Amino acid sequence: MATPVRPGVAMLRRLSSLLLCIGLVLSCSTPEVAGPPSNANRPPTAKIVTVPADSIQEGSPMTFDASTSSDPEGDSLTYIWDLGDGLSATGPVAKRSYYQLGSHAVTLIVTDQQGESDTATTLVLVVNAPPVIKRIEGPAGPIGVGNPTAIRVTASDPGSGDVLTLRIDWKDGTVDTLGYHQDQPEISSAHTYSTMGTYPVEVTAQDNDSGVTKRVIDKPIVVVAKTDPSGNRAPTAKITTPHPPGPIPEGTVVGYDATSSSDPDGDSLSYLWNWGVGSARTARSNVAAYYDEDSYEVILIVTDQHGASDTAEVDETVVNVAPTILYVVTPAGAIMVGTSSEIRFRVQDAGVKDSVTAQVDWKDGTVSTATLTPHSVLPAFNASAAHTYATPGSYAVEITARDNDGGVTKLAVDHPISAVGPHANHAPVAHITGPATGSEGEWRAFSGASSTDPDGDSLRITCVSDDGLKPYDFGPTYPGGPCVTRFPDDGRYLVSLIVADPSGAADTASMTVTIENVAPVIQMYGGPAQQAVGIPASVEVQFDDPGTADRYTITVDWGDGTSRSIAVDSSFHGRITDPYGGIAGDTVFHVYAQPGSYFSSVTVRDDDGGMSSMTAPNAVLVFNADERTTVAGYEVFDLGTLGGNSAKPWDLNDRGQIVGASSVANGATHAFLWDESGMHDLGTLGHEGSEAVRINEAGTIAGTVWTKYRQSWDGPAERSADYLGSPIGALWQNRLGMLLDSTQPGPPLRVLAMNEGGDVAWTHVARTDGNFGWLWRDGNWQPLSRDRRNSFPYAINDRGDVVGTTGSHAAIWSEGSVRDLGVKACVAYSASSDCTYSAAMDINESGQVVGVSTDVSGGYHFVLWEGDTVHDLGPAALSATVVINEHGQIAGAAGDHAYFWSDGNKVTLPTLGGTMRIVGLNDNGDVVGTVFLNAAAQHVFFWSQSRGMIDLGTGPHGFGAAWVTDINARGDILGYAAPSIGYGTGEVRAIFWRNTQASATR
Repeated sequence: MATPVRPGVAMLRRLSSLLLCIGLVLSCSTPEVAGPPSNANRPPTAKIVTVPADSIQEGSPMTFDASTSSDPEGDSLTYIWDLGDGLSATGPVAKRSYYQLGSHAVTLIVTDQQGESDTATTLVLVVNAPPVIKRIEGPAGPIGVGNPTAIRVTASDPGSGDVLTLRIDWKDGTVDTLGYHQDQPEISSAHTYSTMGTYPVEVTAQDNDSGVTKRVIDKPIVVVAKTDPSGNRAPTAKITTPHPPGPIPEGTVVGYDATSSSDPDGDSLSYLWNWGVGSARTARSNVAAYYDEDSYEVILIVTDQHGASDTAEVDETVVNVAPTILYVVTPAGAIMVGTSSEIRFRVQDAGVKDSVTAQVDWKDGTVSTATLTPHSVLPAFNASAAHTYATPGSYAVEITARDNDGGVTKLAVDHPISAVGPHANHAPVAHITGPATGSEGEWRAFSGASSTDPDGDSLRITCVSDDGLKPYDFGPTYPGGPCVTRFPDDGRYLVSLIVADPSGAADTASMTVTIENVAPVIQMYGGPAQQAVGIPASVEVQFDDPGTADRYTITVDWGDGTSRSIAVDSSFHGRITDPYGGIAGDTVFHVYAQPGSYFSSVTVRDDDGGMSSMTAPNAVLVFNADERTTVAGYEVFDLGTLGGNSAKPWDLNDRGQIVGASSVANGATHAFLWDESGMHDLGTLGHEGSEAVRINEAGTIAGTVWTKYRQSWDGPAERSADYLGSPIGALWQNRLGMLLDSTQPGPPLRVLAMNEGGDVAWTHVARTDGNFGWLWRDGNWQPLSRDRRNSFPYAINDRGDVVGTTGSHAAIWSEGSVRDLGVKACVAYSASSDCTYSAAMDINESGQVVGVSTDVSGGYHFVLWEGDTVHDLGPAALSATVVINEHGQIAGAAGDHAYFWSDGNKVTLPTLGGTMRIVGLNDNGDVVGTVFLNAAAQHVFFWSQSRGMIDLGTGPHGFGAAWVTDINARGDILGYAAPSIGYGTGEVRAIFWRNTQASATR
């Protein structure tokens, strides 16, 4: 006896075979029957692994994994899943969530390339999850004895079909029981206490599977004596509604208005609505939607500003509405006796809480129950039923839909089903229509809709490719729908359609289509803004071509009389950026031999004669990396790189050691240490990139490593999304590195400050929650945030005191505690929310702290914190910068002005005609910073009381912009330069201004 197969499994097997057939040849024919060959194919083995392996709670997802299924011949497999309830999936992994308790069967069919298949079935056990009481909200303050009050409750249950029962224990001997539907935002219950006291109201929620949860109200209800010595009179509550008296059909939305309520003393009124549907609301006018037949009370509580109140009530009766039957689909033509036919329709009930059923009377003495599947969007059900007629005839099928409240609807189908007996079948006549010309890559549609069948049979259209020369792929097609395709290359194509009737008789129609070439279009082209002589330069080009079978020749003219070409195929994704690894078996790069300014261009040609060209929008500035210059007593030179074209420095100590990051020959970014012997690679500690950010006098270096290449050269203070990966902390000593524990703060981390004891202040960049400061001290992490408030450390002194911000206030962390420094608008150290903003930016060894703060009017000021005193140093701006040295001298800048404070005196620095930014101040009173001159120019400047203001320019290469990062005790200055202010990836060079007059200027 043959093993019975479930209809769903049989359907999936047919679908699997059909998919395999289409995937192999785009059309199928019946193979001839022959004896088994000696190398007969063996079927695969289906296997299902579930995650989690045991039972799951309702509402939780279950993953089904068929990746351990196998085939003896190693054939590739297709996977078809029957997930139950009409749900199916394909592929080795499927997922589904269950909302009904019990066991649920899941079936897998795996099919090899020869059509052999195997089936596996597993059972999913779904158990109940208890409900959750999310919120209980009572009155805001005490209520008087005899005054009505109410609580509002929000609850939920993972079981989508569960209905909750709520029991409210008012703790005065009264318990209310309410039904709660999960689509209600909340439910309210009113109560009047007759005795003074404090009542911790308790709510119990139980689902219809006996899951129970209890919760006590967060703030107990306090009932006090009802007195009103002022002689206040109570208001009068009144409800008006536009709907006429009488029952309301379920599904109706009704409006209620309390505008007619009044107060004899003219007091302002507040409103609280409590009804049996929806949540309690406080608006003057509200609406309620009634989705099930029942009796409902609408209660309005009106309260004046003295606490006196009145209540009005409206009783509503909601009556049932019978379900409706929509969108009936019957077979399009006659069906053969003995052949199954299907009818599909939709059942919808205005009472969305109702359960519905549907039956189909096939009018041959047979009545069957329809299968109902919930609609994915609407509150409705998709229904279907199948039947096989034994006798020819015309059958006016009737559908009956019922709800659980007795509503009944009957509907006769518009088109009776015609069942016919066997007859001599005639083949259909195929006819194809569609465009005779087109362009490569363009979607074209071909139709067989004008094909006919002598017997009036319905036809299925299949698209085929039988030219055997230039393959092309058809998009998804549907029975009776057009065949949609796009052609990968120019040429002549034969397009064919096969039309077949239900008996298998078929006919073919074909037409020739001529496709023209489309030239490639360059979408973007660019190269480096700067390039050192002798270092390989690469360019980036992105282009588009709808011809997916074309090959291309890409030629780059480097602008110095040389060019280079490479050939790529259609798999090229539009980037020539790697001068070292090669693309499509070749390499595109160029080494400029002479300094100068060069414009490069690119030409892309396809193999059919189409082409386009583009010139780079900006010239590349080529320079000698070893060139030097002098300015105002400074020797200025480039620090070089680790083999790449770019380097960016971050810190400088008094010994002249410099740390930063440089590109290397393969394009990655590595941390470096520079000293008089040259630039040294600190490595990446087993990761893909690294950066050194701070160095102290002992030579301890702090930085980060990461698992993906850097995407920009923005610095530690500015970058918030510079990495594809997540940087973690690292320390180096004597060029040997170690990784820091990343389990506490977690990546991504960035370095902000370090002292001579090796303490390092970091910030953990949490892109969803904010920034949180951390201190690495003695091999351990210490958090610099409290109560999950944002914190950002700016500076640290050798005593280990850290200054920065927490929340919106300046703060200092010392000896394991944090102190709020307050703002100028408030008393010192006040954490009042009425104060606005302050930030501590620097600290010296004496504990003097400088920063910015707002005043009572919101204006910004430079400030100095000394002990419990806040000194106002004058107007500033939100973007102001300020630093302090060990002698208590201060330098700061805001807008176009910079200032220097010493011994209580304030000096305004000379302007250079642009926006000033102070970066560094050494103990000799030397000040360095940058001046933004215009959109194309930014210079480094130096100022001291003895030498005055000096414009140091941009370095030896004549770039348009420069930045300063530090100054040491000798007066040596560290910075970097780029061709423009808006520099791109890999366009900066490390620049050093060595003070050749160190002894003469002190």
